[in-house]
Amino acid sequence: MNKEQELLKRKFEREFKARIEAEKLLEVKSLELYKSNIELKRVNENQELIIQERTAALQASETNYQSLVESISDFICKTKLDGTITFVNKITSLALGFEIEDIIGKNIFDFVAPAYKKIAYSYTARLFLTRNCMGYIEFPLLSKDGKEKWLGNNIQFFEKKCLKCGDKQCFLNGNHKSIVANDCTFAEVIIVSRDISQQREAARIQKEQSVQLEKLLNQQVIISDTALALNSLESFDHKINQTLSIIGKELDASRVYIFENSEDQLTTSNSFEWCNLNIEAQISELHQIPYSSIPSWKSILLNQKIIH
Repeated sequence: MNKEQELLKRKFEREFKARIEAEKLLEVKSLELYKSNIELKRVNENQELIIQERTAALQASETNYQSLVESISDFICKTKLDGTITFVNKITSLALGFEIEDIIGKNIFDFVAPAYKKIAYSYTARLFLTRNCMGYIEFPLLSKDGKEKWLGNNIQFFEKKCLKCGDKQCFLNGNHKSIVANDCTFAEVIIVSRDISQQREAARIQKEQSVQLEKLLNQQVIISDTALALNSLESFDHKINQTLSIIGKELDASRVYIFENSEDQLTTSNSFEWCNLNIEAQISELHQIPYSSIPSWKSILLNQKIIH
C-alpha cells in the first residue's frame, strides 16, 4: 500500500469514527428531545386539566351564585352609574310583569312611579355626592299593568375592592355611617329591594283605625261633657250656651248656632250662638230667615242630616 492509499485509509477511518460519534450524539439528543416532548406533553395535559378543573369550578360557582340569587325573595338589580340596568333576577321581572330582556338596558328611573322619580334620583345623587356609598329609601315601581309596587331599597355603590371594605361591613351590621374614602372609585350600583306593599297597606289601615278610634273617643268626651252640662242646675240658656261652647271648642269651629223655626215653619231665627276667639257674632243679624232663601236647609233638616 503506497503512501497515498494509506492517507486515504486514515481519512476514511477518521470520517467513519466522526460519523459514528455524530450518530451517537444525534441519538442522545433525539432521546433527550423525545423525553422533553413527552414531559412537555404531560405538562400541557396537566395544565389543560387544571384549566378544565378551574373552568368547571368557576362554572359551578357561577351556577351556585345564580341559584342563590334566584332562590331568594328579594329583588336584585345591578346598574351602571348612570342608572342603566345590567342585571335583574327573575323574581324582579315576574313581579313587574316584564321579561328580563325588556328590562336590561333600560334606565332604573324609567320604572319608578312618576311622582317619586325626582325623590329617588335626588336621594341617590346625594348619597354619591356626600360620599355615602350605602343607603336606604322607599319608593314605588310601576309594573307593566300600571300598578304601583312599593319597595324598600338598599342602595350600594360598588367595586370589587368593596368586598374587603370594613366600613361596608360595619354598615351591614347596623352602623349607618358608611363614608366613602377619597380613593374609592365605583363601577356599578347594586340595589337589593323588598316588597313592602302589604306592610304599607297594613300601616295605612292601622292609622285610619287609630284616627277613627280617636274620633270616637272625642265624641264620647263631647257626649259626656254635654250630658253633664245639660243635666246641671243652671238655667236653660246657660246650659245651651255651655253645650255650644263644648262642641265648638272640641271641633275648633268658628261658630256654632241653634236656629228656631217659626210657628208656620216658613222662617228660622238664630236663637243661640257660640263664637270662637276673634270671631264676630251674627246672632242679631240672622232672624226670620225665610226658607225660600235657603231651600236646601229644610230638606236636609227634615232628613235628619247635618248642615255644615
